[in-house]
Amino acid sequence: MEGISAHARFYKEMSWGRLALMILVTCLLPFVALTTGLLTSTSARAPLLCLLLGKFISYASSAFLHKSPTTSSSQLTHGYACQVDTFSICVSIFATGIPFASLHTAAFYGASGAIMALCAVLIATKAERPRLFVTLAQFISTVTFIGYVSSWHHVWVAGTLAYIGGFACYSPVAMRNGKGRTLVDATIESVPWHRIGRYGCHEDFHLLLLVGDICCFIVAITYSLGLK
Repeated sequence: MEGISAHARFYKEMSWGRLALMILVTCLLPFVALTTGLLTSTSARAPLLCLLLGKFISYASSAFLHKSPTTSSSQLTHGYACQVDTFSICVSIFATGIPFASLHTAAFYGASGAIMALCAVLIATKAERPRLFVTLAQFISTVTFIGYVSSWHHVWVAGTLAYIGGFACYSPVAMRNGKGRTLVDATIESVPWHRIGRYGCHEDFHLLLLVGDICCFIVAITYSLGLK
């Protein structure tokens, strides 16, 4: 590990709970996509598959970053993998809104394209705080757009609450000092399922984001098939 940053070592030594979640979702998504392709109509199929592809890119790039021997043995490769993983967040958010954009094509794709281009520039220039602000703005606007188009579907409400809960769970991680291994130990003693080095606030964050993603996918299916 000589010459490798503490940040890279953190990803190599991350808790197994988060890694297992990312690998599991990455492996399951192709089967979900296959089932979706077989069971949905031609008009609904492409947007739903685009949503799933965006999620696959996000989860797969994150799993690769967090455990690949390549990213943990080369600081340069790790840096590139971090950038890809960060940009894949924008891709995932963008893909989430695709099934709902049929009546607002120009506005959705125009705004999304501009935001993603800006994110790419900010990632390349390592402007982390502005990038976080732009990504958060993209997330809020996309989730709000989905709620508006779906007439504030009750499953959308559940998904939005899951997203909010996820960000709340991440706050103990964000407030910790230091780098690398210390972030793994963001746990709360009063929470019975938290275990240092195994499962903590960061894992709760990713799990709740997954719940939100599942809810958005359900709403996307409902909207695409004209169901209520």
